[in-house]
Amino acid sequence: MLASLKTFEARFRQDHQHRVNRWLHFIGQPLVGVGLLLLFFSWLWAAVCILAGYSLMFAGHFIFEGNRPGILQNPGYVVIASLAAVSTLGNSMMSLWRRVISKGSGERTRRQFESLPSFYSGSLAQRCFFKPTHEFLCRFLPRRAGMTVLDVGCGTGQLLALLAKHLPGARVIGVDLAGGMLAAARRLLGPHALLVQADGQRLPFAAKQFDLVVCSHSFHHYTDQLTALREMKRVLRDGGIACVLDGDRDDPFGWLLYDVFIRLAEGAVHHASAGEMRRLFKSAGFVELRQERQDSFPPVLLTSGRAARDA
Repeated sequence: MLASLKTFEARFRQDHQHRVNRWLHFIGQPLVGVGLLLLFFSWLWAAVCILAGYSLMFAGHFIFEGNRPGILQNPGYVVIASLAAVSTLGNSMMSLWRRVISKGSGERTRRQFESLPSFYSGSLAQRCFFKPTHEFLCRFLPRRAGMTVLDVGCGTGQLLALLAKHLPGARVIGVDLAGGMLAAARRLLGPHALLVQADGQRLPFAAKQFDLVVCSHSFHHYTDQLTALREMKRVLRDGGIACVLDGDRDDPFGWLLYDVFIRLAEGAVHHASAGEMRRLFKSAGFVELRQERQDSFPPVLLTSGRAARDA
């Protein structure tokens, strides 16, 4: 199964490079997954969903990619793709249920991430989503000897481990709101890892302590994103760099992924557009702004800026 998943991931990246094709697949694959679930209840609706899903995906391949769909190349491909779609739907429904029974947005977020460290550190999620985006982020980070680095919303510590390899000699500290996430990070990084449980909008550090602050896939959870950026600016030394990596909701496929499905799964989160991110960075006191996009799956936006000297 592991080898099949790796083959599926490699083939998906190779055969789904056109944005419209990826967008059609993100609709079509869940439709096929729904159709498989409906086989237990209604053959007619199951057939409608499965045929509609494959029609969209086949159109994407033949019209926009000019290649054959994966199921025609390897019949086992549909099994892996359907399992992934069903898994995604199941996780979304469970998260939606937690959102319904929980009270208070801050408490809801904390409970959600206390219960999901195994999902975020799981091999499938890491290979298909987090690892490619973390490697994309690291390509644009500054490298200097003796840097002090803060990872805001460090989760299960996967990026912290990559930063330690990418920035040898750096002192790396992780902050996360959920104790369950930090426990998973400590298991990964060892007992001497520098981990702090705190809110990214109220960082428990004195001013001008860090050379680099990174924030990966957690910025959309902050209810006051400007305050979060001002906190990053506060703890950065003059000239320090802040890098925020989050979903690219300006991409059509990204809009469907982040503004529809992620919001369904995680509640009232907000993925800022590229223009909004630039305005937030400027308002927080950053200069020399830079933005980079990863157009392959998953589409992400990296916004970075240098902390301006306080007047």
